[in-house]
Amino acid sequence: QNHTQWPEPATLHSIGNCILEFSPSNAYVEDWRQQASIGLFLGLRLVKAIHVATQQEISLDGGLIICGEHMAYAQSRLPQIQQNVDALGVLSYVEQSSSDLNQIESYEVSVSTQDQLIQYSSCTQMTQQQLILDGFEVVDVETLIQRKLIGGEAYQLVFVVDVYEPEYTFQNITPTTADSQDWLKQEQHHLMHHATVVA
Repeated sequence: QNHTQWPEPATLHSIGNCILEFSPSNAYVEDWRQQASIGLFLGLRLVKAIHVATQQEISLDGGLIICGEHMAYAQSRLPQIQQNVDALGVLSYVEQSSSDLNQIESYEVSVSTQDQLIQYSSCTQMTQQQLILDGFEVVDVETLIQRKLIGGEAYQLVFVVDVYEPEYTFQNITPTTADSQDWLKQEQHHLMHHATVVA
């Protein structure tokens, strides 16, 4: 795709026994607790990058979520690359050179479900590679930086900590009352059209 899929950075929150990711506009909410049973629970929001050679601050969005063995990483394109991709128009009609394809695939969304090995990615060359968790440095209790090469150039990615629980027990169900079960039964034709009760 040639546009920014997530134009707003989401935040990760622990609410009750749920691990919810909210977009600021409330366009979507994701429940991450179904992904893991126990382990690290970490949400980092990518807020900007600094080009090491020039010390220029660059707009960059994305984030890293770790729930036990499950991990997801997202990183937007560099602004100048995003402008180039925008100029390509509808991507299915583009006569895609290797340069175009590299720019298109520079928007990364990668998912790992085990051993930091990427099973799914918007960047074809990242599939079956290790998710890069090296190069992090703690700035303060709310900020980390990661040194990373992007397009062969060194950057410092600046992350803000949304949530950090080093040993979290993920609960896959939420207890409920008899009254709420009765209400769900009454409203099941509407509420359960695309849902099922788990447990």
